[in-house]
Amino acid sequence: MVRTFVMLLLFPLCLSFPKVGFGKFSMLSYEQLRDTQPAYAEWVLETRFRKGSAGTTLKDWLRAERGRRKGGASKAPLIANVVGSSSDKPKKFGYSTWKDVWLASTGRSWPRLCAYSDCKNIPNLGGHVYMKGERQMPFIVPICKSCNLSPSRDYNKGYSAPTRHVAVALPAPTGDMVDGKGYFSKRKTRKDMQAGGAGPCRLHKGKAKRAVGKAVKRGRRH
Repeated sequence: MVRTFVMLLLFPLCLSFPKVGFGKFSMLSYEQLRDTQPAYAEWVLETRFRKGSAGTTLKDWLRAERGRRKGGASKAPLIANVVGSSSDKPKKFGYSTWKDVWLASTGRSWPRLCAYSDCKNIPNLGGHVYMKGERQMPFIVPICKSCNLSPSRDYNKGYSAPTRHVAVALPAPTGDMVDGKGYFSKRKTRKDMQAGGAGPCRLHKGKAKRAVGKAVKRGRRH
């Protein structure tokens, strides 16, 4: 059990902080840029970059890091399962499982307890979670199968418990995570959706409902 929480903001394709990759400080790591070039870091935070670019990825990391420092590293944040994460595969980072991603990125041994602090089960896999206050960025933590499959752990139900373990940050949410498509296609029937059941989350509920409506009009099963 990790008693003092330290959030590890790493991208799983490397074992150290990634390089900036653009501009005059392209060879610095994210951590080096934050610590040695604060003025440039502020410029990045205030600048609009193209979606999916190196600038956007760095900007998201700096925002998350600023929130972590304001909150204090000793306080474990609340977590909740990501909805629609099944389409996100670890192979794009060179690993066969998300457990391998977590192990390689943190350099730690696999823990004996699930990341949810109110669960006493053994973790079986690396699961996608959101952290409260981290702007809906996905993270990987060791969790058990029961918590991974429990609807009560989904973030549309609220953040249920603090995490016990170090978390590995992913670059950005996938389209399915943003739209909540995984929630509709796997946990709700067409009849449930037409009856006006609860959406995948408060933030994207309207967008997901519009997508469902279009599918029903075209006579296709969603």
